[in-house]
Amino acid sequence: MDNVMANLMGEGLGWWVLVYLVAGLVFIGMARLFVRRVFRNDPRLSQRGEARSASDKPRAQRRRELLENTAIGALAFVIWPAAIAVLVREVHLKNRPPALKDEPSFVSGKKDLLEIVNPLEVEVSARISDPLGRVPALPFGHLNQGWKALRAQMRSGDVMWRFRTAGH
Repeated sequence: MDNVMANLMGEGLGWWVLVYLVAGLVFIGMARLFVRRVFRNDPRLSQRGEARSASDKPRAQRRRELLENTAIGALAFVIWPAAIAVLVREVHLKNRPPALKDEPSFVSGKKDLLEIVNPLEVEVSARISDPLGRVPALPFGHLNQGWKALRAQMRSGDVMWRFRTAGH
């Protein structure tokens, strides 16, 4: 059992289970306090009122009410903490930078090559100038990381070509 919990904790699931259980307990406690405060003067919820009403009810009805109250409490314990955990996760994911998605690859042949270009000249001509400042003033703007990755792949003797593929 300890190994199972250690594995769950290592994968982050244990943290969410703990958040789930604590949130459920907090929710049930707050709901109980709310009901007691709202119905403070209701004799049906006072201890004396419960004692009188419990003795007046048939055993089958008391059993049914106990099962109903247990089911409602279990449902609150299961559903509401999950909603809180999902909300926490969404907020956590919203603060994460978006992951770069791979573009679909395309094929170009020798017929598509136009001329050899100097990468430094490409950087100068591809520098973005946005007067509103929404795009970084870098070669290829938001795609600058891709440009840097392409440049890092170049080795001595490699050449860069300007090209045009069919359909563009």
